Amino acid sequence: RRTRNVAWFWQQIRTNSSLSPPPQTLRQEILNAAIRHVPKHGWTLESLSIGANELGFPGITHGLFSRGPVELVEHFLVTANNQMSQTLQERQDFQDLTLEKKVHEAVKTRVALTIPYVNSWHQALGVLGQPTNMPTAVEQLALLADEMWFRIGDSSTDFSWYVKRAILGSIYSTTELYLLTDRSPEFRDTWEFLDRRIVDAADFTRDFYRTKGVVEIGGGLLWRYFTQSTAR
Repeated sequence: RRTRNVAWFWQQIRTNSSLSPPPQTLRQEILNAAIRHVPKHGWTLESLSIGANELGFPGITHGLFSRGPVELVEHFLVTANNQMSQTLQERQDFQDLTLEKKVHEAVKTRVALTIPYVNSWHQALGVLGQPTNMPTAVEQLALLADEMWFRIGDSSTDFSWYVKRAILGSIYSTTELYLLTDRSPEFRDTWEFLDRRIVDAADFTRDFYRTKGVVEIGGGLLWRYFTQSTAR
């Protein structure tokens, strides 16, 4: 019966698209439905199956999500990154903040979106840590760091472009990991940890540029970024 249901579904998609949403649209609808079940069922095919069932499409999970649970994790990452970007864009006071405060607010805004899933996020990290899924993990972290710097106001095109994103990606990743073990009220310890990482990053970049002579090679913009407020 399950095989016939799957075959029937794809036949209807091919022969009469008016009967069902296009596959890509349906994928997004199922992912949106499935994400609501993650707190109870985790980052699993079970959550995807429940989401599909809710929309009246039982038995199609394997056909639509051949890569498995990583597609649910990836959906969350893309959605959360977009939400963070929109939140920062809509903050009228954001560009008036110092650089350090911009970094703090950008990272905090994004990390906070993981809080509803904090009890199962270790499972999501395990999914992303699988060898076949590592490219997805690296890509999403790179895109996140780039979007943060874009909202902060970075317009560099030299060597520092890469260094900034690597450092910010590290700040984000370590803060997210700290969140998973934080039991303080309103995750206060996590935000204090974030502030310490920002200070550490400023110290590191200062020493790096001074001792390695990258000021001449790369333009020396990263240290100035951590010590001056931008007005972009």
